[in-house]
Amino acid sequence: MAPSVRIPIPQGSLKCAFKGDVPKVSMVNDASPLYGILKIGYTFQAIELGDGTIMQGLDTYELVAALNEHSNDPNRFLKMEMTLPAETVVVLHPGAHGLIIEDKWGKAILTRIQADSPLKKEIRVGMVVDTVSLGDGYTITGHTAMEINEALNSADESSRTLILKSPASDLSPRSGSLPTGRRIPIPMGTVDELGLKVTGNNAAKIDYVLAGSPLEGQARGGFIIDTLTHPEGHMFSGLTSTQLKNCLNRTAGVEGRAIIVSTPSESKQVTGGTTKLVLPAMGGLEEFGIQMYGNPAIVGAVGGTSPFQGMIFRGYQVQSVGWDDGTEFRNLDALELEEVVTDSSGLAGRYMFLTNTATGSDNVVDVDLPVGKLGITLKGTPPRLTKMTAASPLNGVVNIGMTADILTLGDGSMYHEMNTMEFTGALKSTSNQAGRKVRFVQLEEVGLTPKPYAAQTDEMNVILPRGKIGVTFKGNAPCLITKVNPDSPLAGKVAPGMAVDYLTVKRRDHMELNALELGTLIKLTTDVPGRMMKLRLPSQVNEFSKVPDEIELILPTGKLGITFTGSVPI
Repeated sequence: MAPSVRIPIPQGSLKCAFKGDVPKVSMVNDASPLYGILKIGYTFQAIELGDGTIMQGLDTYELVAALNEHSNDPNRFLKMEMTLPAETVVVLHPGAHGLIIEDKWGKAILTRIQADSPLKKEIRVGMVVDTVSLGDGYTITGHTAMEINEALNSADESSRTLILKSPASDLSPRSGSLPTGRRIPIPMGTVDELGLKVTGNNAAKIDYVLAGSPLEGQARGGFIIDTLTHPEGHMFSGLTSTQLKNCLNRTAGVEGRAIIVSTPSESKQVTGGTTKLVLPAMGGLEEFGIQMYGNPAIVGAVGGTSPFQGMIFRGYQVQSVGWDDGTEFRNLDALELEEVVTDSSGLAGRYMFLTNTATGSDNVVDVDLPVGKLGITLKGTPPRLTKMTAASPLNGVVNIGMTADILTLGDGSMYHEMNTMEFTGALKSTSNQAGRKVRFVQLEEVGLTPKPYAAQTDEMNVILPRGKIGVTFKGNAPCLITKVNPDSPLAGKVAPGMAVDYLTVKRRDHMELNALELGTLIKLTTDVPGRMMKLRLPSQVNEFSKVPDEIELILPTGKLGITFTGSVPI
């Protein structure tokens, strides 16, 4: 049962309203002498008159009549059960609202009202915040306390409305409606500095806006970003989240940017991104740091110092190029485009339209290499493809700008994490070998394949092949494996960090070896088959083999083939 309250009633009008067969308070006027004491939702129990009469079981009509009939009685009391109203609509005043909303029992509950809140006498602790409506049309129902608080804090304070419901009432399901599309100015700054979380592989979508963001109250979670505009006239439509973030980050210092957003139902969802690029009056593609290939022309790479870095994307196809007087060229191949842009240097109002309709390569491409020269140029670490000849077997298979990830030779040897010198050296030295393969990747989108390492185990036995083993050891006994070369026959079989317990050569165990002694022994026995190296975790200090202090041997007949020196024979 809900708690109850016994309220003394002054003479005169109470300026409050009741409704229902069992009277409930439906309104308390600000000028009521009971304002702040009698609350909306309270349920009538009894009137006590000054002469001791108690009136119970009244309906609303009878209660109002009794209050009016005895309005001059100075000793009346009203007994009310402190029930919650089924629903209350509250318009928040500008400024701090002083409401503490927290998640309790799976609902966003009003748990406390601060003493200085202008709503302290209007609403009830214990109510569920069912709906929030903001002035721009943004409405949410059935959301968490954190989401409600974020919405209230980010809103224009001039228009915020709450619908509060009793926990016992039927609450609204979780839903939300965004305001209609709009143009939102974007201040200078990166995506992180703007406080935006953007997702979406087909079209960039605002996931949420962090508290304190300069876009708080304008951009909202759920908006589709249809277009990004720059003051120079650049327009970017239908970008993925990765492309949009890249563009915003690369142009963080540009003033006058804006995004055009819409609700998912309003968004036209352009299939494939489109870009209008406004070109400087002077310069050609080489000066702009843009490389093209193919027919029609496709963006192969954008240099790191290009003024269009982050604004023009690999794989985009050039639809047209022109300038303000109406001149426009369409369906140019890479050479024709380069010639047109170079010849038009000096003209104002040049532009280029591009669309993401090119059939360029995927983010990961595995290429079987033929014997002979490949006709490609690579730079940097890791090796990035910067040029290729028209006759290159990679032309049309791999895009300029992709990175060499893994080289696999015909014998199965694999090279990872190479620089350009290592990669080109391996290609040249094996140019006459069949069966070579290279994996190219779009580095910014998928990254390099991690170099495979063997997992460390408590102990393991490793048979050493003849020849060089490509393993580096360091330290005193027991020495550690610190590096396994990519071309080592033990790559992927032994793990750096393992310690060498002993090396067995011709059935003889060599133990307690430091790195120098072990390396020397391996080199001296490089042609000996069947060598076995025992490895352990360095932490197994009590498991490593020790040279014994003494040993008893039964000597065979005949010569022993050993030499002793010293006064104590050794």
